[in-house]
Amino acid sequence: MSHIKYTFFLFSSISTDILYLTNTQSIDPYKGNYDIFERTYEEITKNKIKEYEAQMQLREHAQVSVVSILPSISMETLEALYCIIARLYAIFDL
Repeated sequence: MSHIKYTFFLFSSISTDILYLTNTQSIDPYKGNYDIFERTYEEITKNKIKEYEAQMQLREHAQVSVVSILPSISMETLEALYCIIARLYAIFDL
């Protein structure tokens, strides 16, 4: 176990750049040693989680807003929206 710690310490102390292979098979470069990479990666991950949670809250709010509006929309308006959406599907070949 102490050999692994020493090797890790040596690796961290001599490295100047880190190349991280992501889950999507892309390579993200980081400047600095492994300790700096860990802190940077952890901060980026926390920021991504916060951004995702904010997007989910916004999405949920938008869905609630649309659902609350639907009962007040007339049948003619819904049919017109349906026609527009059908045309868009045809135009963009969806």
